[in-house]
Amino acid sequence: MQLTRHEFISELSVKSLSGIRFFDFLGTAEPDQEAHGYCELIYVDSGSIEVTSDNYSGTVKQNQIIVFLADKCRIMYCSEKASPSLIAIDFECDSEVLGELSRKPFELPPQLKEILADIVMQGRSVFLPPFDSQIPKNMVKRGMFPFDADQLVKNLLENFLLYSIRQIRINFKREVSAASVAEQRKTEKLDRVSSVKEYIDLNFTTDISLNELCFLFHTNKTSLCKEFRSAIGTTIADYTNKLRVDFTKRMLRTENPALPGSRYSLTEISYMLNLSSVHYLTTLFKKYTGMAPTEY
Repeated sequence: MQLTRHEFISELSVKSLSGIRFFDFLGTAEPDQEAHGYCELIYVDSGSIEVTSDNYSGTVKQNQIIVFLADKCRIMYCSEKASPSLIAIDFECDSEVLGELSRKPFELPPQLKEILADIVMQGRSVFLPPFDSQIPKNMVKRGMFPFDADQLVKNLLENFLLYSIRQIRINFKREVSAASVAEQRKTEKLDRVSSVKEYIDLNFTTDISLNELCFLFHTNKTSLCKEFRSAIGTTIADYTNKLRVDFTKRMLRTENPALPGSRYSLTEISYMLNLSSVHYLTTLFKKYTGMAPTEY
């Protein structure tokens, strides 16, 4: 039987390695502002550093990485009193996907930190010291090193970069999904407030309770009051009472068809609004207009 052969798709390939360094970064050192022909991965083991590059400017904190792409200027510095511990890996890679690690710092999950530790360990078995140089140097390979150690460094570094990029994409999808859910919830809240407002507009002449509104619009008192105030700018009680006062103003100016030449009385208006007494209506009216109904 003839088997189909499927070639591997190579998303990223590390072509060569110049060195792996683990050092304390001195704030008094001159910032590195040159463009280099190699990529540089920086991991902050302790403390933090400030970086400026074509793709990112800002802080890289403990347990985060940033990649400087080849042929791009970069500046890396910290305060004179600080001496953060860094790991730097200088390598050659022209894969476009590597740019995803250069746009902002990425915090390493435990499994990737273990791979990075293995890269450093295998690298020390392949290269000769010094390993603590702050300045990039061409490291020299040992005359003899353990079987497969050289290829392991390459494979581990490629895996480390690929898994980091994959995690960044997963995080991005989660952020987009979370933002979408948040926007959907915001829309749902606004729709609910709009529906509650419309219901009050139609039924303010009846005794509307919070319990009734919560039941009708599938929410609770705390959420409903908070959402309504945020969207409308006032409480449900205030909004309802203002509608009642505006209605009272209209009725005080309206002729009562049952008594030609007469306007509606406060007793009649109180009855229309299902209020407990004329006194309560008078109190409401004065609260929102600053005058008694008889003065209006």
